[in-house]
Amino acid sequence: MILLVEDDDLVRELLRDLLESAGYTVVEASSGEEALRVAEGGTLDLGLVVTDIDLPGLDGATLAQRLRGPRPDIAVLYVSGNPVDLAAGGAVGGRVGSLSKPFTRELLLGKVRALLGTP
Repeated sequence: MILLVEDDDLVRELLRDLLESAGYTVVEASSGEEALRVAEGGTLDLGLVVTDIDLPGLDGATLAQRLRGPRPDIAVLYVSGNPVDLAAGGAVGGRVGSLSKPFTRELLLGKVRALLGTP
């Protein structure tokens, strides 16, 4: 399952549609805080978090740290309109990647497959 975190409704809808059209199950959140609530309790079988790094409030790097604290096996894909420094904020470790907006469907799905370890 993929947790998709994006504050722009149109971008989130587009990313959700792209991921679902490739057969992935997607749960959405529009903020870091909402993502934490969605993931709370650990009942979701999260394999990947796709998050905008520049979220208002709880940013993507902090969100990933908090989600991966108890579950370091979760992969993270940061997406941003700005270059992403994966070392900033402890964003490295485990399966972590980044994409700069705009990107193609093929590039997104290639990163997702690589992070999830699927062909």
